[in-house]
Amino acid sequence: MNSGNPKHGDELNFRLRSVFMSHVKELMEGKEINRWINEWDRISKEIKQVNSLLSKPFPIRVQDENLDRKKMLDGEQNLVEKRLKEFEYAMENILMYLEENNNNDDDVNVIKFGERFDWEKICNFIVRERRRLEEGLPIYAYRKEILQQIYHQQVPCISSMVLCTCKLEKVVIF
Repeated sequence: MNSGNPKHGDELNFRLRSVFMSHVKELMEGKEINRWINEWDRISKEIKQVNSLLSKPFPIRVQDENLDRKKMLDGEQNLVEKRLKEFEYAMENILMYLEENNNNDDDVNVIKFGERFDWEKICNFIVRERRRLEEGLPIYAYRKEILQQIYHQQVPCISSMVLCTCKLEKVVIF
């Protein structure tokens, strides 16, 4: 095979894009996503149980404990929801890039790719996003929000008596 042949490179990129897109779509419907969906369902059932307890007459102390439990469960459920959305958003960004559809209207993207396909970099992004979902760290759920706040709350800064504006690139790798 002649690797210098442009048609060969285009065909290889086409095949690799197809494989990577298929893999990303499988991840978006895979066991890790299902694990988090099951966790969301478990929390939802527990919230229903606590709501049922709240509708019954119990001493104030017990009701306060139930209210605290409900608040905690609502927070957990919200966090699971945000993790799932963040993972989905990252995978959609990868798919858009692979489909060469870079018309993303968001101010801040969580992933930045180069002009040409770098398959190792794309693979590393996929592995990283999957690992972050599996680890379930709370900051992962708020990544896009944090980046949007940084982007929208840029401030002028003074350096060596020269006024400049601190700028954040439109696309950031977090």
